Amino acid sequence: MNTLRYATPVLSSLCLAAAAAGQDLDLSEQRVPIHSAEADPVGGAYGIWAAGSNYKTSFHGAMTFVPFCGRGVDENRTLSWRTESVRVGEVELTSGIRGMRPVGDYRFEYDLGGVVEAYDVRAEGLEQTFVISRRPAAGGDLVVTGAIEGNVTATNREAMHGAVLFADATGNGVIGYGAATAFDALGNTVPVTTAVADGRIELRLAGSWLEQAVFPVVVDPLLSNQLFDVGNDAKDVDVYRDGEQLASNVWVVYSVYASATDVDIYVRRFLDGFSGPGATVFSDLTTTWNAQHGQLAGLGGSGAGKVITVFERDFASGDRRVRWHTHRKNDATLSTGASSVPWQSGTSEWRPDVGGTKSSVPGTVALLVFQREPVSPFAETSNSQVVGLKIDTAISSNGAPVGSVFEFAGSTTDEERPAVNQVSEGGIAFSWLVAWQSHNNLASGKWDVVAQRIAGAFGSNGNARHVAYGSYHEVAPAVAGANGRYVVTYGLRQPLTSKPSSDLATHIAAQRLDWGHGDVNGIRPHAESIVYSGGQNQQQNGAVGFDLETESHWVLTYARTTSGSERLLASKIGYDGLETERRAAYDVPGFQPAPGGVCY
Repeated sequence: MNTLRYATPVLSSLCLAAAAAGQDLDLSEQRVPIHSAEADPVGGAYGIWAAGSNYKTSFHGAMTFVPFCGRGVDENRTLSWRTESVRVGEVELTSGIRGMRPVGDYRFEYDLGGVVEAYDVRAEGLEQTFVISRRPAAGGDLVVTGAIEGNVTATNREAMHGAVLFADATGNGVIGYGAATAFDALGNTVPVTTAVADGRIELRLAGSWLEQAVFPVVVDPLLSNQLFDVGNDAKDVDVYRDGEQLASNVWVVYSVYASATDVDIYVRRFLDGFSGPGATVFSDLTTTWNAQHGQLAGLGGSGAGKVITVFERDFASGDRRVRWHTHRKNDATLSTGASSVPWQSGTSEWRPDVGGTKSSVPGTVALLVFQREPVSPFAETSNSQVVGLKIDTAISSNGAPVGSVFEFAGSTTDEERPAVNQVSEGGIAFSWLVAWQSHNNLASGKWDVVAQRIAGAFGSNGNARHVAYGSYHEVAPAVAGANGRYVVTYGLRQPLTSKPSSDLATHIAAQRLDWGHGDVNGIRPHAESIVYSGGQNQQQNGAVGFDLETESHWVLTYARTTSGSERLLASKIGYDGLETERRAAYDVPGFQPAPGGVCY
C-alpha cells in the first residue's frame, strides 16, 4: 500500500484547533483515468496515460507499464507489449493495428482486425485481455504471441499455467504477468498456458475447448507491480481546505516517485477528515518530464470558485519551468490543462508557491511567487531572484497573467525559498504577505528572512523588511495570516562561518507581524518566539496555517530529522506568537519526516 502522512487541525465547536495525530492517507484504491494533455512548449508531447495505485501506463504507442519503485531506484522499470501474432491453427487473426482508442475512463483498446487487444486500468494492476468476437474459420489452438521490450526480463520457461515474474538488472522482481484464464459468453472458463522464450510471451488456449466455446472468447492475464512496499515515496505535500464547501472540500497535492529520475504530481479531493478514497482531479504522469513542488490555494466560493495548483516541470534538456492548473470547485472530474509563466530568456524557474483568498469572499486573482535563476539550463546560483506574477483565474479556462512578472529585490543579493500566505481576506482591498530568505553574498553575511506586503487587485505594495534581527541564519520561511495579522515561521541555523544551502536548522522560530492593507511598513507587535529547539541543524521547517474564524491562532508543522528519533511535529501558537500546544503528528521509528501542508 502506498501511503501519505498528513497532519491537520481538528475544528472544535468553538472553532479552536488542536493538531491531530498523523494518519495514513490510503491510496490503495487510487486510479487516474485515461487522459492526454496539451503539449508543453519546452517538453513537447504529453502522450496518453493512466495510473493505478502503484503503477502508471501509457497507450500512445505500444502499451507500456511503469511500476512505482520509489526514489531508491535509479531509473524507471518498464515493460512494453507489442502483439506479434494471434492465430488459430495456421490462420492469422490480426491484420495490423486498425485503430486505437479509449473506451470510457479506464479501458483502452487496440483493434487488430479479428482481435481486440484491450487494457482495463484497475487500482491493483493493469488487466490485459484479447477478445475474439467470432468463431475463426480454422480449428486448432489459439496462440497469442507478444514481444516484450523494456529493461526487465523473465526467465525462459516451457508452457505452463502460472504467473511470470519480470526482474530488473539487480534481480529484484518488479512486474508480475498474471496466470491467464479464458472465458466464453456463457461464463465457461479454462486455464491458459504461458511460455517465455527470448523476450516473447506465448499464451496458448487448447483448441478442444475453443471448439465448444460460445463466442466472444476472452483471454485474460493481469499486469501488476510486484514491488508493493516502496517506502516513503511521496513528497511535496500541500493541503487546502474550503470551509464553505460541503462535499470534497479538502484538496491535497503531492508528488510520487516512479524512480529517482521520474516524479509525477497528483491533486486529489477528499471529504473532510480524509474519509473515502478521494478523486483525482489533476495529474501530470508523463515520462517526458518530472512534475513536482506542487502548492495549492483557493479563490471564491464553491460555485464559480476555483483551486489553483502551481508546480514545477523539470525537463530532460535541463530546463526548469513553473506551470499552473486551475480547477473549478464544483468539478470532481479529471482535467489536465496547464499554463506557462511568461519566460525570461536565459533563466530557470522553480520553488513556486501561491496565495489565494477566503472561500466566503468572491475573488479570482491569485499571487504566484517563485525562485528564478539567471541561467538556463538549470543550476542553483548565488544570484537567485524571488519574483511574482498575478493570475486571474476567471480569464479563459485556465486563467491568464495580470501584468508582468515582477521582482521583489535587486540583483546584488541571493533571494531564495519564497512563500506566500495561502489564504488572504480577499475582497476589494486586500493584500498577501510574501516571505523569503536573503543573503548579501558577502563573506560576513548571513541568511535573513525578509517579508513584503503585496496588494491584491488594488493599492500599492509595502516595503520589503527584515522579519527578525537575530544572530543565526534564518532559512526556509513559511507564512500564514489575513486581515493584517500574520505569522512567519523559519529555521534558525548555525554557525555563521559559511553560507549554507541546506534548510535544516537548530531551532524553529515564529515571528508575529501586523501589516495592514495600505501600510508601507509592517510592525512586530511581539518578540521572536523559539517554538522548538533540537540537535544542531537537524530540524526542518514546514508549513503554517491560520484560523480564519478567530484570527488569533496558527498551527505550524516541522520535523526533527535526528537519526533514530525522527518525528513530525505540529505546534499551535497564539496571537503573541508563543506556543500554546504541541503534538507529535507522526512518531514511528525509521520514518523519514517531510513536513507538508497544514490548514484549518
